[in-house]
Amino acid sequence: MILGASVGWLEGEFTALGVPFKERGKRMDESIGLMRAVST
Repeated sequence: MILGASVGWLEGEFTALGVPFKERGKRMDESIGLMRAVST
């Protein structure tokens, strides 16, 4: 499987969800780690 993913760029979307925009990279890294853990 090949997964294409991005951290996002539209700050307003993060604001609407109550998610800190500046933490998007850290959250993406964590998400990729979780996906790798459950796929093995």
